[in-house]
Amino acid sequence: MEKITDIETFRKRESFEEINQPNIKKTKSENSKEDIVYLKENEQSNDVNDNLNSETKEVKNNNVNIDLNVKELQNENEEINIQNDNLDEKLSNFEKCESQIQHLIEKTNDNDGVDNIPQDNKIEQQSNNLFEENNLNTEIKPETSQDFIYQFPIYEFKKETTLRSTDPIYNPRCSTHDDFSNNFEINNYFKGAKWSPDGTCILTSSNDNNLRIFELPDISNNKIEEINIKPALKVCDGESVYDYCWYPYMNSSDPSTSVFISASRDLPIHMWDAYYGTIRASYCTYDIYDQIVAPHSINFNLDGSKIFAGLNNLIQIFDISRPGQPINKKMTTPTRKSKHGQKGIISCMDFNPDYSGLLAAGSLSKSIGIYDTNNSNELVYQQKKLKGGVIQVQFSPDGNYLYSVSRQTDGIICWDIRNTGKQLCEYVRPGKTNQRISFDISKDGKYLISGDKDGYINVYELMHVIKSPEALEELNNQKIEFKSIKPTYRYEVNKDTITSVAFHPYYPIIFTCSGQRKFNMNILDEHNVENCAIDSTSEHSTTIEDSQKEIINYKCNYSENILSIWQIGTM
Repeated sequence: MEKITDIETFRKRESFEEINQPNIKKTKSENSKEDIVYLKENEQSNDVNDNLNSETKEVKNNNVNIDLNVKELQNENEEINIQNDNLDEKLSNFEKCESQIQHLIEKTNDNDGVDNIPQDNKIEQQSNNLFEENNLNTEIKPETSQDFIYQFPIYEFKKETTLRSTDPIYNPRCSTHDDFSNNFEINNYFKGAKWSPDGTCILTSSNDNNLRIFELPDISNNKIEEINIKPALKVCDGESVYDYCWYPYMNSSDPSTSVFISASRDLPIHMWDAYYGTIRASYCTYDIYDQIVAPHSINFNLDGSKIFAGLNNLIQIFDISRPGQPINKKMTTPTRKSKHGQKGIISCMDFNPDYSGLLAAGSLSKSIGIYDTNNSNELVYQQKKLKGGVIQVQFSPDGNYLYSVSRQTDGIICWDIRNTGKQLCEYVRPGKTNQRISFDISKDGKYLISGDKDGYINVYELMHVIKSPEALEELNNQKIEFKSIKPTYRYEVNKDTITSVAFHPYYPIIFTCSGQRKFNMNILDEHNVENCAIDSTSEHSTTIEDSQKEIINYKCNYSENILSIWQIGTM
């Protein structure tokens, strides 16, 4: 009986569990759903917390940056305050000086029976001393070593017959005696030269179709002997060189700017590397018939971004960043038969240094034209019927005057640009030759220097008589006499034609280069004998011996082809 009861109880339990099993399943499913919902809510809350944490971090970083900016501003304000304090100290010192000067003046006015001149000198000395002391005490040192104040070099010209000297310094300081022979059979001579914009080297052009670069040696240490200089670089274009020009912002310490351009016969414009002598770029010039021709003159504009090339009745403009064809053309005359415009070959050009965009162009047809490059390159003025073909034009440093020289003429003409067409004066020099004899103007605008065909250097003190608007108005209303001015200083430096002379941009030194084409004169007539300085009044003038013929041939064929550097002031 007990076993049966156990079985019955077991069945009852099973039946009970079967009855309650769906409820248990329901509770389990409900619990699992709740767990899933709970997990999702936890994940969402965690995402929100992460976003909040990232935002808080960003806010903290922003606050840190703001703090740093605030510190920088505070430091800048402190520096400004220090500078203001220094300026206040300076002002107070200057006020003290002024009060002391007034006190001294009052004392001198109170004194009777004393000469005014020495007292005034004493006052000036005392005031100058006071200002110097205060300036030394309150001087603000520059923040960097790059701060530099440009000062014009001081030239010391003397009333002597030559620049050659041995005491206190040896002049010329440098020359090329050993590199250029005096043999007339070689027939090589310097046609011209130009300083580099930074003043470290000289670019020369010679009759052998070569362009040479001579570096300026250190002449401050060696003062007792002449230094022999040799070319550091030589490039050959293969044809006769018409013109050449440095890049206006050339700096020898920056190889990317150390370039120059040249124009040669039957060749395009070449841009040369001044370090290695290789061609960096070429610019092709075309005439009015689209045929490749060589320009007779080239020049950079003031910012160095464009190249201007002068041809026959045409000026072409190139962008230096786009080698090849020109970007613009300017016809100087409408047609070949037209009487308007500037006709002929544009042989020289120069830009006005006042950044007004004016371009002066000289023509071999005896005319000068002024173009406005800021206004479609229009011709704003033209001067015709000059004495000869123009071979050089140059503006004064202030941009108010234009100087020009022509072939077969003995003078350099000065024009007033503010009242265009007025010839102010002519600086006389012996220059009746077809050879180019260039001139130069000092950076301060005080001196003009030029060579001549006799081997002399001519120095002129420039007479800028028209400066104020009132004087300009008087010039318009009356006739000004045209003056011929002789050189203030004249020095003999060579035995041959001085083809080029120029001032150094920073130091009181100049260079000269000389030479001309010579011919072998084997047949001697009376005219040749006179030119060779043979005394025709001597007893032996009718019969010339062989030894005398050799001397005559040597004197007639002698050529002094030399590049020399001269010091004309303290360095």
